[in-house]
Amino acid sequence: MAAPHLAGVMALVRKAHPGWTPAELKAAVMNTAGFDVSSHPPAGSLPVYGPSRVGAGRVDAARAIATTVLAFNDERPELVSLAAFVEGTAPVTAVRKVRVVNKGAVPVTLTPGWAGAATIPGVRVDVPAAPIVVPAGGATTFDVNVVLVDPTAVTHAPEPTLVLAQGSYAPLSNRFWMAEAGGVVTLAGAAAGTLRVPLHVVARGQSEVRAASRALGAPVSGGAFTIPLVGTGLKTGPLLPVDVVSTVSAFELHAESPKKAGTSAARAAADLAWVGAASSVPATGLGTDATVWFGVGTWGEWVSPSEVTFEIEIDRNGDGIADAKVRTLQTGDVEDPASSGETADPTDVHVAFTSASAPSFGTGTFRYLNVDPAARDTNLFASNVVVIPAPAGSTGLGLSPGNARFRYRVSTSSTFVGSVDETAWLTFDAQKPGYSVLAADGTPFHDDLGGTALPARYDAAAAQATGALGVLLLHHHNAQASRIETLTGRNTPPTVSIAEPLPGSTVDAGFPVRFRAVGTDADGGDPLTYVWSFGDGRTAAGADVTASFARAGSQVARVTVTDGAGATATAEVSFNVREPQGVTGASALLPVVLDVRGVGGAPFTTEVTLVSRAAAASRALLSYTASAGSGTGWAGLELAAGETRILPDVIDFLRSQGLPIPDDGTNQVGTLRVTLVGATSAADLFVGGRTSTPGDGGSFGLFYADAATSTATAIVAGLQENDAMRSNLAVVNAGAEPVTLAIRLHGPLGEDLGTLENAVLPAWGWQQYNRPLLGEAASGRALVTRISGTSPFSAYGVLNDAGTSDGSFVPPLFPGAAGPADRMIPVVLDVKGLGTSRYATEVTLANLGAAPLALTLTYGATAQFGGGSGSVPLTLAAGEQRILPDAISFLRAGGLAIPGGGANVAGSLLVKAPAGTSVGVLVAGARTYTGSTLRPGTFGVYYPGLTAAESADGPAWVHGLQQNASMRSNVAFVNVGDAGAVTLRVTFYGEAGQALESPEEWTLGSGEWKQLGLPLGTRGATAGSARIERISGTSRFIAYGVLNDEATSDGSYLPMTR
Repeated sequence: MAAPHLAGVMALVRKAHPGWTPAELKAAVMNTAGFDVSSHPPAGSLPVYGPSRVGAGRVDAARAIATTVLAFNDERPELVSLAAFVEGTAPVTAVRKVRVVNKGAVPVTLTPGWAGAATIPGVRVDVPAAPIVVPAGGATTFDVNVVLVDPTAVTHAPEPTLVLAQGSYAPLSNRFWMAEAGGVVTLAGAAAGTLRVPLHVVARGQSEVRAASRALGAPVSGGAFTIPLVGTGLKTGPLLPVDVVSTVSAFELHAESPKKAGTSAARAAADLAWVGAASSVPATGLGTDATVWFGVGTWGEWVSPSEVTFEIEIDRNGDGIADAKVRTLQTGDVEDPASSGETADPTDVHVAFTSASAPSFGTGTFRYLNVDPAARDTNLFASNVVVIPAPAGSTGLGLSPGNARFRYRVSTSSTFVGSVDETAWLTFDAQKPGYSVLAADGTPFHDDLGGTALPARYDAAAAQATGALGVLLLHHHNAQASRIETLTGRNTPPTVSIAEPLPGSTVDAGFPVRFRAVGTDADGGDPLTYVWSFGDGRTAAGADVTASFARAGSQVARVTVTDGAGATATAEVSFNVREPQGVTGASALLPVVLDVRGVGGAPFTTEVTLVSRAAAASRALLSYTASAGSGTGWAGLELAAGETRILPDVIDFLRSQGLPIPDDGTNQVGTLRVTLVGATSAADLFVGGRTSTPGDGGSFGLFYADAATSTATAIVAGLQENDAMRSNLAVVNAGAEPVTLAIRLHGPLGEDLGTLENAVLPAWGWQQYNRPLLGEAASGRALVTRISGTSPFSAYGVLNDAGTSDGSFVPPLFPGAAGPADRMIPVVLDVKGLGTSRYATEVTLANLGAAPLALTLTYGATAQFGGGSGSVPLTLAAGEQRILPDAISFLRAGGLAIPGGGANVAGSLLVKAPAGTSVGVLVAGARTYTGSTLRPGTFGVYYPGLTAAESADGPAWVHGLQQNASMRSNVAFVNVGDAGAVTLRVTFYGEAGQALESPEEWTLGSGEWKQLGLPLGTRGATAGSARIERISGTSRFIAYGVLNDEATSDGSYLPMTR
């Protein structure tokens, strides 16, 4: 009764709106059909039928008459509803346009929405977020986007209301289906209520899989072989057929047919392109389940397989008369055996009917096309490939042992244009095929996944006897252009030669060497892959690659080329590696890089930051000299102009470049020289290292840059050995000639504590003295003097927290420098930290002179961190080293009105010496620290007090900034205050050297300190630098950075360069 009722409703709407077109009348009825039809009672319960089952829903006659706003498919108004089919290997969007017409006398504002009745994983429907306005008597349009977001997520789940079995007069009832989503595009705000436009969506992902070679790697005399597959398949999960696993079927190829000229789409879907056959008999014998499959590919796609009929005639005795026939159909075409001419309703159950009852061929057996749709999806709809199965034995083709060779021919017809194509008679031996590519279950169906291989067998005599052309692969889930693949050639192994480098050539260590191979293969289109082996454990893939070598000596490189069928060829070349010759540029020396195990086996590694400020791309040449362990050698990398490059574990990087540094858990320690080849200024290169260890959910460590050197004496002050802190002392040879260094220790009052064993250092050597003050003094310093050799040297200390083992780098002091002795400590503070902890600053002061030193400590409070600026006197005895555990508390005790009670306070601290004091007499440094939240001890950062000569009087840089999941950075600067206020401009640069947005300008009074928090984070960079320049005033300034671990907040000091 639905049709009469709807005809009546349409008549009423026509009477109310006699001027409307039939399409508009249809839209009025569909737009207002607001009652969803539920699959189960009660009404309104889920699931509801989607548009593919019930169209727009139940009609509401009163609303259809009342509406004055209509919405419909803009491209095909007569349909009203929308439809989209999206497929692909990558995201794709199908755009559908809705036209909205306002028949009323006032404007209408409507809000689009989407109400889905069913969904498909990986598919989204988008409608405009903003309301649309339709003027009175006017119209507008808007887009509906059907987005295939993730093709790999699209499953084959049936629409919830789909009935998966369809009865007929055939014994098979499992229906084929496609993944569907449906619903209605809604328009809220119309006077007659929310309007609806149905949308039907079909979606599927696609695979991109092919045979690795068009040639077959079958043994010439016959036997087993494999067909390797490459590419990307689909695998959404294990639950077939709801999940999708891309499928390939494999056949012995028998015929190739050219595309007919001028073929319409309907004819192309039935225009034969490739035909082959497969048999289960080699695996199962000719039992009752024995099957022959015919694989067919056409030149065009059908929407439904019902559009094309394939008929296969079987000639067992060669007389040219069909002894059996196989025909494709949908089961709704099967007649009622009790009533000739009576059929069921059309179905989506697509089968092959095999009959040997000549001449009528009216009785026989049914098999599902491809495979049973309840077992797995094979994309039978919207395809151009089909697998037609037939029983091999007495219930089908009539084959028997010893009589399994037959002829067959395939013909096609189209529902739209009639007969289309036919092959010649082809021959197949189901018992002894020339090519058999069967899965473990004895069928030609395999998972179609790259990186797997199809098991195959070749019988040379059988292939020759039947005229087999090779192997036919049907990739059921591929796009049409790559769905059919034919493998027809015998494989010829490739050949390869090495064009570069020339045999016997000489190359420099650490510099790139080009390796170029030329491979050939007689099999046209056979892809070749190249793998190089460089003789030191390293490999590289590609015909044209580069590699550098770590050590001088003879080398042999070998290349192996492999074709798609797995055949290989090799070639090798010998050449000589020498130490780099005539290298010039800017150089820097990191005093130590390492991979060691600390207390309790904790791993310590070194992260290296390289920055090029050169105007052009340059090679950074890295020279590692092992001091503990082994593996001395050269490496290199290319740095673009302005680039910041971070090597998270430099020892691991050096290993990857061929340096034979052991990776067996033994301690590996050495120095690292870096030369930026061709650079003309020392300022063109920055090298920094952060040695750290994991802990407390993050890491903690210390940062250091290019080693400062001396040719006479170096002093390392601020060493400690007590319950809270311990210290190590290290010395480094910064030259190519051996040196011998003498080390004398002094206590907290300058008392002589004796000497350590002389350090005899080879070229670029390093040596560490662990806890030199242990048993001698609670604090002190070391005097390091060169007593033989001509190379420069360096020294440094490491302060380690006794609880956390967090380290702070203590740089050396070199006596004899010119200028005033005053030293500016950029910041001392007392601020809140994590939880109940606070940040405080410990200050170390040392008098290296022979007379008492009367100092003035001048505190310059930062405005936003409280007040209390002023001066406090402090006198150091001759040779005395004094540690102020909490500088702010000391200043408060000295009478400064620095706020207390938990207030956050911070400011600079200028340590002033009497006029005329030598710069080498006073040492000042600070360590700002906070307590660990997980264990006893602290994390901190040490920074030196700088003299006027060490501060900046022109542009300065802070390199090594980071902003990522594990690290963050701040940048700070202070006005030394020697000539009043100063205005600074700070420009930030990213990892590629690009200037970042929003430079900042700050005016600082004398002694004023300023910190910029997370400057890279707000500018979208993960690593980079800051350039600080003075744009007004004449005072000198100091700039620096702090690298903080995101988890522990442990800080590392980033010094400025000029």
